[in-house]
Amino acid sequence: MMISGYVENGKFFEAEELFDHMPHNNKNAIVITSMMTGFCKEGILDNTRVLFEGIQCKDRASFNAMISGYAQNGVGEEALRLYSNMHKIGLQEDDATLVSVFTACSSLESLKKGRQAHVLVIRNRFIKNVSVCNALVTMYSTCGGIYC
Repeated sequence: MMISGYVENGKFFEAEELFDHMPHNNKNAIVITSMMTGFCKEGILDNTRVLFEGIQCKDRASFNAMISGYAQNGVGEEALRLYSNMHKIGLQEDDATLVSVFTACSSLESLKKGRQAHVLVIRNRFIKNVSVCNALVTMYSTCGGIYC
């Protein structure tokens, strides 16, 4: 997909131009999520949220893009609020979700919230993922906690 390719190669403005010229009926959740990722990389979270809210059938990928965008741009509270909303509609987290949640907890220096997410890691056995483990270590070191 061209939009994703542009975004991944740092050509955000080309991605945005292509997205803007696409017919509305061709903008499915995959295309929109790719554009959300581009907006997040540029730190344009308001536009990201507008796209996210426009997705009728939100899936884990769209939630992950939005949660990650908030976490990477220092809006940890909103990332965690969205993570909670994800659970309310019955979507389960994956390793990418947890990396973003731990990143959000680190930015908030919220060990309590991070420990709650850590329990999910243990329960769902995501601990085998190196990215999740790294995010977990970063969270504990940032928050001053000790892993037990």
